[in-house]
Formats: sequence, structure tokens, C-alpha cells
Amino acid sequence: MIYKKKIKKILKLFNDLIYNFTHGVNLYALYVDLLIDFPNKRLFREYLNVKANKNILIKSIRSLEYDFNNTNQFIGLNHFTDNFKNTIENNLKVNWKTIIFLKHSMLYHLWFGSLVNCQFLRNLYRKQIISFQNKQKILNLNAIRAAIEENQIQLIKSWIKKKNFSKFDKNSSKVILNYLKIISHENLDTSALEKSNMINLVKNKRIIIIGPADDEEINTKNQYDVCVSANFLSGRDDKVDISYYGNIIKNVGAKKVSTSFKDIEFACVTPEFLKLLNLTPIQASKVRGIEKDLRLLLFNFRSRPNMIQDIVIDLLKHNPKKIYLCGINFYINKKIYRDNLYSKFFPSEKKNKSILESLRGAHDPFSNFIILKNIWINGLIDVSKEVEKIISLTEVEYAKKLEMSQDTFL
Repeated sequence: MIYKKKIKKILKLFNDLIYNFTHGVNLYALYVDLLIDFPNKRLFREYLNVKANKNILIKSIRSLEYDFNNTNQFIGLNHFTDNFKNTIENNLKVNWKTIIFLKHSMLYHLWFGSLVNCQFLRNLYRKQIISFQNKQKILNLNAIRAAIEENQIQLIKSWIKKKNFSKFDKNSSKVILNYLKIISHENLDTSALEKSNMINLVKNKRIIIIGPADDEEINTKNQYDVCVSANFLSGRDDKVDISYYGNIIKNVGAKKVSTSFKDIEFACVTPEFLKLLNLTPIQASKVRGIEKDLRLLLFNFRSRPNMIQDIVIDLLKHNPKKIYLCGINFYINKKIYRDNLYSKFFPSEKKNKSILESLRGAHDPFSNFIILKNIWINGLIDVSKEVEKIISLTEVEYAKKLEMSQDTFL
């Protein structure tokens, strides 16, 4: 089954390459798109790592032959001027070559350049791919992701009614339809979740999610039925009812994590780390793997969702009565964690990097910011005053604050 999935991913990739070529994308840009999208990242860890070698993206951007993209202004760190933005917009046509150009350009600025410029290019990318999709019969997943970021729920619903998923993407339709139900305040069918005892903890309950940042409203947790956090460890953290786990299992060791399960009601683990746990039958009865929904719903070019976003989406699938979110700051406050113990188990290279450098390497901060912002705008979660100060920012305001952050995690 695993090999069938990998083969399908590779076949989809080559199908996309053929599509790109027949729509006017040159060979070098095709090659770079392969480096961006190829499912096996281990093949590209060194000189072919598109996230470590900015010249790969610069060469692709310049190969696509636009009058403005050969200038230092386009690949520099300074914010684009209004005149230069107008020049970019006025020279773009709605076609697939433009979409690939904007994709590579926004990723260059996400990984190496200005985050404010990245947001401007990302906005153009979303508009272009949505406009292109309106004229196509087959649904493109990146067009759906763009519409999700734009919060254009009715547009996605109309696409699904009138257009078909590619044969490579049909299995994605369930995740997308579930998201549309969630964002539209429709209860999901939870019958598939009945196998897990977690449904009884969450369904129709008032949930508080506590992130790792400082927040006065963490003290209100006793007013809720269920308290949820990420990466709970016995002896380090205040008690919670449910905890979610991911990369920490590798960092601190499976034994330390599984030993902590005795102090919580339930544990949820991302699938790639679930197999690392050697659980007793009693432990296994209170542990479940969570699905990779956000990896399909978000733009995740060589990146992964943050844990809090995974938690929110997973809890919403269990039809809770209310979700209240506190203790997150989207990496723009001076102190990311309320306690230095949180960073105790970080790899040493992460401890020495700035927050911004770490984000560029592991996450797409805009994907993670926008998905929670849209969930909040649509009234699916309530947030603390501290969280609202940030989640109410525009994407440009958020990008500017991120760029100013030079702090480390310690």
C-alpha cells in the first residue's frame, strides 16, 4: 500500500511536468518545479536542495523572460515600491507560465528574500491560479488551496459541482469536502471516529487549547470541559486532558513520551511518529493517529503545518460545542515560549538559529496564519485577547512583524 501511494505520487508529478511543458513552461523551470514538488526530499538534501540554494530559484525566475524579473529589485530584500508592483501586475497574463513564475518567485522570497514581497507575490499567485481554474474542467489542488486561503468557500463548492478531480487527486476530495462542511458550520459524520474513545471526550464539549506562549487567559482553563495542548510531558507541564504529539517523539525519545500517557486521558500522534511508539495494550487504547488533512489543504511547498493548526482542525472534526484558543503568538512576540523548558529538547542547530530562519526552513508561516485566521473569521473558534491582537492582522502587517523578528527560541 505504501509503495502504491509513492508510485501514484511520482506518476502525478510526471503528469504535472507534462502539463507544464505543454503550457509553455521552459525546461529549466520544469526542472526546478521537480525539485520543489518531488515527494522524496532525501534525494535533494545537498546542492540540489531548492531551499538551501537560492541560485536555483533565481535562475528559474529569470528564465521565464519577464521584463522586470532580471532586476536586482525583484530578488532583493527591499520591499517592492508601489510603482514596481504596478509594473509586475501590468505585465502578467493569466496563463500557466505566469502561475509557475509566481510560484517560484513567492517561494524565493519566502525562503531567501522579503516576506512582505512574498505576500504580495502570493496574493498575485492566488488570484492568477483561481482565474485560470475558472476556465478549466479538471480541478487543480493548488487552485483549491488558493481559494481556501482567500476564504472563497462558495467558489470551491461551485467548482466541485461543475468540475472533476484529476484521477490522481480523487482521494483528496473527502478531505476537501470535510473542510467545506466544517467551515460552513455543518456537523461532520463522526461514525468513523466512534472507534476511538476520544469522541466521547470532545463531542459537544467546551474545549480550551493551550499553546506554549504566555497568555493570562490560560488561567481560565477550569471553566472548560476539556483542556488540550501539544507535546505534554510529565514533570514538565501542567496537566491536560488531551495532548497531541509530533516531532517531539524523535527529539526526546519515544519512551519519555509514552510514559507521559499515564497522566492524560488521550494522546493523538501524527502518523509518521506513531510507528516509533512501542505501546502496551493499555497505552494503545488511549492513543490514536491523526490524519494529514492540513498537508492537503494548505500550500506546503517543502514545509509542514504547525501543531496548533493540526489540533484545531482535528478537534473540529469531532463536533465540539466550543473551542477556545490561547497561548500562541505566531512567532512574532519577543518570548515565544512561556517557559524555557519548552526549548530544552530542541536540536542544537535550532537553538542557534533565529526564529525567522527556523520558520523559513520548516514551515510556511502564511499558510499557518491564514488557515487559523479564516477559521476564526468564520466563527468556528474563539480566541484570547492576546491571540486576537495577532490573528486580526492583515497578511501584510503579519509579514512586516515577522521580518522584524530577529530573536531566537531561547
